[in-house]
Amino acid sequence: MKLTSILLFLTLCCSGHLWAQSKAGGNGNFIYFTMDGTEYKYDTKQVLSYTREDTAKGKEHKVISAFVRTPDGDSYVKMSIMFYMKLNEGIKPGKLDMYSILGYKKKLPCVYISLDKKNGDQYTFYGSKEGNKGSFEVTSVNGDWVEGSFSLTMPSKYGKEAALEITKGTFKFQIKK
Repeated sequence: MKLTSILLFLTLCCSGHLWAQSKAGGNGNFIYFTMDGTEYKYDTKQVLSYTREDTAKGKEHKVISAFVRTPDGDSYVKMSIMFYMKLNEGIKPGKLDMYSILGYKKKLPCVYISLDKKNGDQYTFYGSKEGNKGSFEVTSVNGDWVEGSFSLTMPSKYGKEAALEITKGTFKFQIKK
């Protein structure tokens, strides 16, 4: 009887934990968006995050990034969101300007969004640029968690492909130190 009670208790605890994780997207990290009418949802172990500091003279800044782990297979879509800010600052709620990977130096804080597509042997790369049509907003910062929303017209990095329409973008991830 005692063993049965212990097993029942452990089963209920594990079930509750798994249910809570499933409601929160596993570890809580997610990036969701619609691209040209197709929904993409990445969560749990697919979305990773990190913080990197550059202390080189004249380049002092911090990058807080969330990205989709490169999926397996012949076809995939992968997105990265990178916050650029001064070393001593953190992410705060509010709207942020979008820049290119090299344009961040013009105004901190700002954000860069990139998207990589693979279809068989063909790779295409897209990225936000200064003056992008769209918006990016951090809606909440709670402890080391950040969440928000975005939409944009994302041009090809190399100008060969038509721009993508990204809508209904939402994200939440834990800021890793």
